[in-house]
Amino acid sequence: MARPFSRRRAPLSSGEPVRPARDHQGRHRGLHQGLSKQMIKKGVRANVVAPGPFWTALQPSGGQTQDMIQKFGEESSFGRPGQPVELAPIFVLLASQDGSYVTGEVYSATGGSEAVA
Repeated sequence: MARPFSRRRAPLSSGEPVRPARDHQGRHRGLHQGLSKQMIKKGVRANVVAPGPFWTALQPSGGQTQDMIQKFGEESSFGRPGQPVELAPIFVLLASQDGSYVTGEVYSATGGSEAVA
């Protein structure tokens, strides 16, 4: 069974492999930057927060096996998943006046693992 956030390619029913998320990273970034350039003309800032493995109430609610829950986040440099309190300041910055000159940016909070935004 694949571990969460695995970069392993999984076959589709047609036999074609699924491209890892990092293959799409450049396309997502280009789309996001293009959107931010269009939206800033209307006074709307567009930024991306790309979290890695973060602990939420969804993990123990039946979405993962107990074994996967115990290993969740161990691939990060910290060896653990992030906590919501560690991610919240990014959103607060972007919503505050302090972030009023920020647009077209990707904030990766991955615990040292590879960003996929």
